[in-house]
Amino acid sequence: MLESFQLDKETIMVAPAAGFYSTPGVGKNQIRIAYVLEKESLIKAVQILAEALKAYNA
Repeated sequence: MLESFQLDKETIMVAPAAGFYSTPGVGKNQIRIAYVLEKESLIKAVQILAEALKAYNA
């Protein structure tokens, strides 16, 4: 998403979850999201993710 999607000139970063598991194949269809301490930042990140998913699924 960092390079291919923006919402109001902002974006988010997610990581493939497979790299966080030691068992091959686990996490293949998952992503990892960092925990954000600021409520407003977390709300904005979720909004960006929702819009990105709409764009990618279109």
